[in-house]
Amino acid sequence: PGTSKNRYVGIWYKKISTGTVVWVANRETPITDKSGMLELSRLGNIIIRSGDNRVIWSSNSTVSAMSKNPMVVVQLLDTGNLVVWDRSTKNESVIWQSFDHPGREWVLTPWKSEDDPSPGEYLYFLDINGYPQMFVRRGSVIRWRYGPWNGLKFQALRTENPSPIYSSQFVFNEKEIYIKYELKTSVVERLLVLPDDITMHLRWMDQIQEWAVQSIGTATDGCGGYGLCGTYGSCSANSCTAFANSDIRNGGSGCLLWFDELMDTIENDDKQDLYIKLATSELAGSEDSPSRFNKKKRVVKVVLSTTSAVIVLFAVAYACIKKQKRLHMKEREERYALNKKNHNVRMDDLDELPLFSLNKIVKATNNFDISQKIGEGGFGPVYKGVLEDGREVAVKRLSETSQQGIEEFKNEIICIAKLQHRNLVKLLGYCNHRNELILVYEYMINKSLDLYLFGLVLFLRFHICSLTNSLLPDETRSSMLDWPKRFNIIQGMARGILYLHQDSRLQIIHRDLKAGNILLDGDMNPKISDFGLARKFVGFDNATKTKKVVGTHGYISPEYAIHGQFSIKSDVYSFGVLVLEIVSARATDNFSINNKIGEGGFGPVYKGVLEDGQKLAMKRLSKTSKQGLDEFKNEVLCIAKLQHRNLVKLLGYCTHGNEIILIYEYMANKSLDTILFDETRSLMLDWPRRLNIIHGIARGILYLHQDSRLQIIHRDLKAGNVLLDDDMDPKISDFGLARKFVGSDTADMTKKVVGTYGYISPEYAVHGRYSVKSDVFSFGVLVLEIVSGKKNRGFSHKDHNDNLLGHGSFGV
Repeated sequence: PGTSKNRYVGIWYKKISTGTVVWVANRETPITDKSGMLELSRLGNIIIRSGDNRVIWSSNSTVSAMSKNPMVVVQLLDTGNLVVWDRSTKNESVIWQSFDHPGREWVLTPWKSEDDPSPGEYLYFLDINGYPQMFVRRGSVIRWRYGPWNGLKFQALRTENPSPIYSSQFVFNEKEIYIKYELKTSVVERLLVLPDDITMHLRWMDQIQEWAVQSIGTATDGCGGYGLCGTYGSCSANSCTAFANSDIRNGGSGCLLWFDELMDTIENDDKQDLYIKLATSELAGSEDSPSRFNKKKRVVKVVLSTTSAVIVLFAVAYACIKKQKRLHMKEREERYALNKKNHNVRMDDLDELPLFSLNKIVKATNNFDISQKIGEGGFGPVYKGVLEDGREVAVKRLSETSQQGIEEFKNEIICIAKLQHRNLVKLLGYCNHRNELILVYEYMINKSLDLYLFGLVLFLRFHICSLTNSLLPDETRSSMLDWPKRFNIIQGMARGILYLHQDSRLQIIHRDLKAGNILLDGDMNPKISDFGLARKFVGFDNATKTKKVVGTHGYISPEYAIHGQFSIKSDVYSFGVLVLEIVSARATDNFSINNKIGEGGFGPVYKGVLEDGQKLAMKRLSKTSKQGLDEFKNEVLCIAKLQHRNLVKLLGYCTHGNEIILIYEYMANKSLDTILFDETRSLMLDWPRRLNIIHGIARGILYLHQDSRLQIIHRDLKAGNVLLDDDMDPKISDFGLARKFVGSDTADMTKKVVGTYGYISPEYAVHGRYSVKSDVFSFGVLVLEIVSGKKNRGFSHKDHNDNLLGHGSFGV
């Protein structure tokens, strides 16, 4: 699964193109090579064996002792259940079935990761002591409780209307306890538990060949978190009930016993009588006895003090909720007033643009159904809709949490309504109804460019109380963009930008050109969209300044990002980044493992080939790297200002979302260490070549220390950071840890010692002091390695000299 090379026996959907796995047999014991056998024993035991005949996994099942001549058959049912039958009996008894040993499809243990199906750290289980309750445990700690089963649902789950697609059944009797969900239609759906304890309801969409998210779950009406309110605390939620018996559909009540700390009491808004059963001894004595009177006194004191505390607590909570609601209502009223005030601003110019009613849009999108959602941006979610005349449209709805609003809404309408070009998306109309701001566009069947360019599929995840986007690779989409299509997209974008800047009546600066705002029609023709942040100019004005910098970092130009100055050149800069993304994403074959040529502290390095045949080396920041944005900026700022034949050339860079990529000239012979320490390849390095490499490194260091405008201390000179070109000439690379100095300063001190031990000088390693002499020390180590052909670090042997000079001279 995923990028793992381990092999498993599993079950997946036959007609689903994505190969979705629903069950794995040997989750904890994978086969690590290409061998393996699956067999069924005569007594009904399924066995997985390795190539050397070791048992990797077995079902540990056997036929009944009553069966004299067993006829064992294994069958995969349409339900996805793998069943072992004994057909020698009249009723064909089930010996073993996979449904009794679930994996992560709404059952006990999610996968450890997408690449590893072994059990993760979360465990779902039913506590059947008393009435059934669903718990989620992380290790030995209980994280969630779904409440008791009350005959309709688990109490802490959100109240849901009966689904027209599936029915649920909870079986609770003396023999067995289980939950059953049964689909009523031919639609393909599944419930999935992710490694981070997120439950997802997915539906297969044939039209787009994807799993669409229907809902995302955690426990909960808010009272599912175990121990959320502490011992003897009470959680208030409207959808909770407090009946303890197994069935409340016909009225009645039940009882609850507790012996230790009382956890997770749920308070219901509706009034309910609570009866507490006490021991007979607690009620002993006459009504007039002093003991009885004292007991009543104590009970009254306890009840009064507890009731007072609860009343104060709920009064404070009620006041907070009311205050929050008032603020929210005030904000909505102000927003509506602003809408009303601005409704007629410049709308007299838009007589030809249809004004859609909210009812019409609600009907077209099936009341903004989550299954109709096709994307989301800074303005808000985008839904696919079908109008009454059959036209497909894209409906963009302003989100309540969006930082954009009426200004961006008006801007989009006024700008795009006056623009007509084949490479600009067409605005069909708008809706301005109370606090609803909606834009209606032509529907682009192929969605946005980033979906194909980077092979990304929108996937929703739930973290605490907010939805975030996570991106999952889809190499199939990326492979659809061959070179002619990529070139056509670049040309289309260029034509659209030229129209905006020169040929339209209004001169438009888009300010947010990025792959996500380039839509693709049925013929993969590009159309620029999302003009909410655009600015229009009349006459010869084509530049201005703002304190509010908007757009997407990585696409916006440096002068705009730093000083707020934007012009038509800002869009040109963004277009250049887009061109680089379109070309480079294809150049590495979507970062194929086959194109990987190395890896360092920053991350993996890939070989790429541009359309004109130029070869590139692309260094991509790894998610697990200790380096990051600082080292990236340092590399770009240092190396961009350096020009020398013995320094590697930086051709460009890319920042997109979480992606940080550096693009260099390609070195055919890779790094010095791949040749120097290889017994076979090191024969290529005769003495003249070794001397030439030493000379080249020395010239590069001299340039860094004395001859360049900036004085650079590299701090990580080593054989792995010296690259060799076609002629075996050396080029110093990897300036992520470098430090630059101006003037006479040539030394500094740091508490964070970086570099590679064995190459860094003693005063730097021990005290954090570095200077130009630190690079000279590293150069000396490199010279010893080049001359001796031996690494400066390794295992000791009996003739080993315990100093660097002796180590080098011994090799010579």
